[in-house]
Amino acid sequence: MKGMLEQLKSYTLRGLLAVIPFGLTAFAIKILYTCIDRRITGLIEEIIGFSFPGLGVLLLVAALYFLGSIVSSVLGRQIFGLLDRIANRIPLVKTIYNVGRQLSSTFSLPEKQVFRRAVLVEYLKPGIWTIGFVPRRPSIKATMMRRS
Repeated sequence: MKGMLEQLKSYTLRGLLAVIPFGLTAFAIKILYTCIDRRITGLIEEIIGFSFPGLGVLLLVAALYFLGSIVSSVLGRQIFGLLDRIANRIPLVKTIYNVGRQLSSTFSLPEKQVFRRAVLVEYLKPGIWTIGFVPRRPSIKATMMRRS
């Protein structure tokens, strides 16, 4: 019976972890549609007299593409480096900005993965579980570079 409860707990958590990315994606799409698309579509309708659904999201994707191309250039890296230094000098902004940077680097390209896997850890008292992340071991090359 105990093994069956452990399996139930394990599979339930795995199901939850599998659903979270889809739920967050659906939530982000809904926010994009309601907050951006409706407003931009209404503004465009006032200007040109007609509108079509999805224009706001299309414009957002185009803006993100151009921002990505700017950030990829030498001048863009210098500008964002300057903004990074400015953000790190303002106390409250620094905290929020660094959390955003850590999240961004955590979810970036696979070769930059910070975590190997998610695990359940018993925390504070027996029966209380929390999600933990197992960090990726640094490569020998990265370790050697830090020492020099």
